[in-house]
Amino acid sequence: MRRQRGAVLLAALAFTLVSATMIGACLLVSSTNYSLSWSQTRAESALLLAEAGINDELTYIAKNINASTVAGMSSPPTVSTGETLKFPGEAHVVYGRKGTVPGLSEGNFWVCSTNNRWWKTGATPVPWDGKSSTIWITATGYVKGAWRRVEVQGSTASIFGLYAVYATSSYANNSKAVNLSAADVIINGMAGTNGLVDGNNGSTFLASGLLNANTITHALGQFDSSRAMAGATIFSQRSPIVYPTTVSILKRTMGLMSYGDAAAWSYMTTHNENSTKIYTYRSGSTSATISTANCTKLSFSGTTLTNGKNDSAWSSAGFKPGTSNKVKTVIFEPGDYYFSSVDLGYDAGTELVIDPQALASNGIPGQVRFWIYDPSGKRDTIELPIAATRATWASVADPAGFRIYYGTDGGVFTFARPANTKDWDNKSLSGDFNVFGGVYAITKLPGDTSSLVGTEIDFQGSTGNGDGRIVLNGSLLADKVHFHGPGTVTYVASTAPADPPAGVGIKGEYNDGF
Repeated sequence: MRRQRGAVLLAALAFTLVSATMIGACLLVSSTNYSLSWSQTRAESALLLAEAGINDELTYIAKNINASTVAGMSSPPTVSTGETLKFPGEAHVVYGRKGTVPGLSEGNFWVCSTNNRWWKTGATPVPWDGKSSTIWITATGYVKGAWRRVEVQGSTASIFGLYAVYATSSYANNSKAVNLSAADVIINGMAGTNGLVDGNNGSTFLASGLLNANTITHALGQFDSSRAMAGATIFSQRSPIVYPTTVSILKRTMGLMSYGDAAAWSYMTTHNENSTKIYTYRSGSTSATISTANCTKLSFSGTTLTNGKNDSAWSSAGFKPGTSNKVKTVIFEPGDYYFSSVDLGYDAGTELVIDPQALASNGIPGQVRFWIYDPSGKRDTIELPIAATRATWASVADPAGFRIYYGTDGGVFTFARPANTKDWDNKSLSGDFNVFGGVYAITKLPGDTSSLVGTEIDFQGSTGNGDGRIVLNGSLLADKVHFHGPGTVTYVASTAPADPPAGVGIKGEYNDGF
């Protein structure tokens, strides 16, 4: 009997030991699973924070395109003040602007924008220069010991890539951003403004889309349904759209971010391609085809673009073949040109050609950019048709090939289609005067209380019988715009890498890791 009780006791002890071992094992597995689950949760949270950092940087760039420095426009790959954390496997403190998600009690992200891909390559990160069309955005997320990093390749969106016309001015003196004087205006694209619209004097203005921005300042007096084409939508937002000034774009484009405004314009007086990239027809050429065989470099070194004086570019230009020595042609190759004054009145003997295809020089195709500035402030005028070369496969010139950047505060730049004009053969000249390109003229930002008064772009269409319109194919961004007579702006989307950015979008490549 005692042996039986002893056997039962031993069996019970063995069962208890096995049960305890099993329970301990279960608790260990449960604890391990809980720990693993918690670690995975933190890692996933860190990944979400890193992705939030990417989105935050995209928004940051879009909101700060008017910043005077690249560092104010994007986040450089530098160490935030007081930061000590290091990403696993890296010897340096984590790079980038530090941030978090509102409402999140734990965790941070660090984000930076660079010209190069540096994560996992061992390369030194190079800060984005504010103009390169390709940009790498790298964001690092951290939550309670868990790290994740996301890297995306981005591509800039052109500053000319959204609106057919945008007038930015919204000043305390209630000056109008959009003025209409006996105008007949067609906007094939989106028209927007931060300010007031004037012109009920028999004028018409019709756009295929409208944006009234800065409604917190202007509840009334902007675009209304009478300005909308059939089916057009009128959008509104409380805050103004803020674009950088022309001189800010100059600094970014030419790498002059450390220069003051006056110094940047002064730099352009001696660092331009006025004397090296303007071409004309060769003496004795028998064909008007623009090519190296028919064209030669023009001898010109001034900064005044005029066709009415002996020292103008046209005074030494060659005659266009087939015009009985009556038309002189000046051809602008891709490059940056600076002018303190532009005064091109209508003259049947004057031809202006923009050659982004670089046919005259057999060079590399690219943008032709006019930078125009005079501190005294005055009127500048083009009353000529502007011819432009096109790719062999294209039916018309690409507007991305020509840019006019106007920086004269208080100045007015006029595009005009004069009435009752005749060609070189004394025949009446009918039809539109076309410009293929983008026009940018901003000197005074919304909220600026300084003595600056802004710029104005003036379109003057012909009112003569049978005459045409002044037509811009591309985009117009200016402080103020004024339309006289018939005019058209037809928006053409621009993806030109040489354009200043209005923002950044993800191009396609995405990488994440620990």
